Amino acid sequence: MTDLDPYSGFALPPARRIITPERRQRIVAAVVIAAAVSEAALIGFILLLVLSTP
Repeated sequence: MTDLDPYSGFALPPARRIITPERRQRIVAAVVIAAAVSEAALIGFILLLVLSTP
């Protein structure tokens, strides 16, 4: 939810949050896991196509 400027009614820019090293490590781990899962799904799909062709 974005905060609104009480004078203009426009959205205020989000406050800059400090990303701790632990949080950064968790974000990197989540991105790496998501990339590995998507790559495995792509390889599986290609293998399925290759093996299903007569």
